[in-house]
Amino acid sequence: MPTIKDDLTLEQLQGVMSSVHQGDTTHEDVVETVHTALRRPENVFYRDIGHGRGMWVARNNTLICPHHPEPTAYYLGGCRWKEYDRVRDANADVLNLARGMSYKWAMLNLMFSQMALEGRATIEEVRASRIGGGKSVIYEPHYTTQNFSRPDEPLSELEKEVLRAKVVPVLEGLVQYIFAPDMGTRGAHVDFVAHYAPQNVACMSLENGRSGDPSLITARGVYESMLESVAYGLHQEGLNGLTVAVQGIGKVGSQLIDYMVQDYPEVNLIIADSHTGKVTEELAIVRDKGITAHQVQPNEIYDQQFDIFSPNAMGQVVNPSTIPRIIRANRGKQLLIVGAANNQIDERRRGGRKEVEGLLKKHHILYAPDFVVNLGGILNLIYEFDSVRTVFGGAYKQDRPLEVIHGVRAILREIYDRSEHTRLSTQSIADRLAEEHLARWAVFGGFGPDELLARSYLVDMVPNA
Repeated sequence: MPTIKDDLTLEQLQGVMSSVHQGDTTHEDVVETVHTALRRPENVFYRDIGHGRGMWVARNNTLICPHHPEPTAYYLGGCRWKEYDRVRDANADVLNLARGMSYKWAMLNLMFSQMALEGRATIEEVRASRIGGGKSVIYEPHYTTQNFSRPDEPLSELEKEVLRAKVVPVLEGLVQYIFAPDMGTRGAHVDFVAHYAPQNVACMSLENGRSGDPSLITARGVYESMLESVAYGLHQEGLNGLTVAVQGIGKVGSQLIDYMVQDYPEVNLIIADSHTGKVTEELAIVRDKGITAHQVQPNEIYDQQFDIFSPNAMGQVVNPSTIPRIIRANRGKQLLIVGAANNQIDERRRGGRKEVEGLLKKHHILYAPDFVVNLGGILNLIYEFDSVRTVFGGAYKQDRPLEVIHGVRAILREIYDRSEHTRLSTQSIADRLAEEHLARWAVFGGFGPDELLARSYLVDMVPNA
């Protein structure tokens, strides 16, 4: 991990947090300019890395980063290594994901800032969460399983060669991009890259003294978000008597189930995953604990009767096709959507988000914005920073991130309250909260609307889509 220099004081943070408030017209133009700025990346880098592969790195926005006295505009987002149908799909993916990371980092810093002013977080945690939004994608035109390792295997020779000869030079050249695991990459990839570019990685393994797999903390954030959503939307404490439909039981989904059944033995589960063997194993575990649970196919989950839909696999599953099916199966019920998957609302078609949000509002479905619900993933990794580890005993421990992820509930409560008051969607309110917070840092950094629009927007070697 890089050493991020930041001399922000608690007194300065108080000034930052008071600079932009809801309804404050003084800086409304700054908020609107931030909204516009987030729609286009600060930089997109592309390199042909051979054999039909390409690597994109997108820096969406670094307003939140320390700029004084020394610029340390680091940006972080996982590296997604997967097969795409078309080159332009990979390009679109990296841009969308990088923008999402800007919102996510802003929301995490907002959470820590509020907690620090209440005496429940340290200034070091606030400083460490001042990271910009970024993402990388390796376009794989011919993904074959024999060339890529499974999660329980050492990296293949092909993976090592691509990382060592192609990815590491990109990271060394970009300097301020921090490489982390995502779909198609994991801690083993990070550990390998760290041998060559130790200042460009996050989420190294626990064996190497770092934060490792963040899924436990991510799942805890989903669980806390679910409890807050139940309290707000269903006016109920806890999950007993409710039916939760869990789509995807990877590391996050399975640990989410563990949290639920441990605390609420009368919860009912519907489980769906493309790997039927994993579902069979999970069903055996939860049924052995006396939990009522059954399996459905991933595409059948939208036709089931439930109280909470929890998408924890692929994105775009909250869309104009699935929502009507959910509504038909659950007429007259108050429903919640709370899950860890990224980009759950399908925005690929023009007007798609507006259509989805209209359906959610019309049928009183409470949607917990995904980039708030899954904050645990990035929250966990800031405890790799030496400045933060020193405060909490000098070594990474899961106790602290498991404790502070509870703060996501206050953020969600603010989103729900503002949504009810303004009648805007919860997703729009979450976006607005993040944009307001970035506007605070823009004001603190001396950026006005003209300076924000004049920031460098560069595109380097992007191939024809």
